[in-house]
Amino acid sequence: MVRKKDCWMCKKSEYRILDKEVRIKRILDEDKDCYIIVPRDPLIFGHVLIVLKKHRNTLKDAILDELNLLNKQVLKWSKILTEAFDDCKNVYLTCLNDEHHLHYHLFPVRDKEKPGCGCGHKWLGDYEGRISKKLFENCCKAEKESRGAYIRKTVKFLKKQKRLFEGDERHRRRSL
Repeated sequence: MVRKKDCWMCKKSEYRILDKEVRIKRILDEDKDCYIIVPRDPLIFGHVLIVLKKHRNTLKDAILDELNLLNKQVLKWSKILTEAFDDCKNVYLTCLNDEHHLHYHLFPVRDKEKPGCGCGHKWLGDYEGRISKKLFENCCKAEKESRGAYIRKTVKFLKKQKRLFEGDERHRRRSL
């Protein structure tokens, strides 16, 4: 496994918890190839990151097998997020490497947040501009603790949804 010493996405001690001061576990799922976490600066409730453990700076640096591993998690978590919210018909996917580590963002889009179809990138950009959250690392301790409480609530909710989904999947496989 290729990891970089200066990349927070490669360090278990950094991606597993929110912050050294606010020690909240934010990991939702993990296997030998990928992990899924709630970001420090979530845009909406249910926003998750899917990260390839092997360090790849950009999408073009990844090999097909690695992209297939990521896509397997994208499918799984898209189903979990869609089932988690009664009014969620779409899960938006963005692929970013602004942290110099390939990762995907998943956003469950609920009807009340974005009615109708089309212009998803514009909607997401406008939404991000409207909420204009202060970055976690620029927050004071009280703000970090408040954001931490929100992330803890998100993690608890999504882990429960994951357990329900996995139970349903096992039940479906047995009945086939």
